[in-house]
Amino acid sequence: MKYPTLNKRNQLGSRKSLISLSTICIIVIFSLLVCCENVHADIAENYSSGLIMRKTEEPSLDIYEYMNEDYMGLGYGRYVLFYDSSETEYRTYDCDIAQVTVNIYDGLYVPLPGSDVRSDIDLTERLITYTFDHLGNQADFDTSTNGWVMREQTVYDTDGTTVLQRYEYDSQGRLAREEDFAGNRAYTYEYYPAPNETQYQYKHEYAIVSDISL
Repeated sequence: MKYPTLNKRNQLGSRKSLISLSTICIIVIFSLLVCCENVHADIAENYSSGLIMRKTEEPSLDIYEYMNEDYMGLGYGRYVLFYDSSETEYRTYDCDIAQVTVNIYDGLYVPLPGSDVRSDIDLTERLITYTFDHLGNQADFDTSTNGWVMREQTVYDTDGTTVLQRYEYDSQGRLAREEDFAGNRAYTYEYYPAPNETQYQYKHEYAIVSDISL
């Protein structure tokens, strides 16, 4: 059986159809790429000054909030909040001339568009407060690399305000005083001189109410 063959006109029309189809496919693929790129674009909100106030990363949904400043010419400010969506944990940062206070919260952080920084904080979700000597480094907020020295740690009850334990550290980051409010006990530490300065020599116990040595 012979099959009909396309004549020249049909071949030209078929070629045009293939070209048109190819063009359409290219346009569709390009449109999909653009859409995908837009889907994964970060969402930024700015202060009236034009500086960035909040950035929501896509697709992770991590949130960064910044001070209204151009810190050290970086074009944006220091952090005031970071939300880690994978851990449902957020942190606030308060900097002064010598120290940084970090509050850690356990929960969702979903601010409304256009709302102020820290607008969705729930104090009952607060777990811990840390205070660090920043030693002049306020550009790197990663405590594993920035060289900050911990000076205080406060642990809260489930209401986010009642203090359960407090720990104070010396300028070298060594534990100097420990307070257990539930047990009404405090402990202070004295360390050996170098080269064993990281090991404590004496641990003193006190009753918190009277601060009398036991």
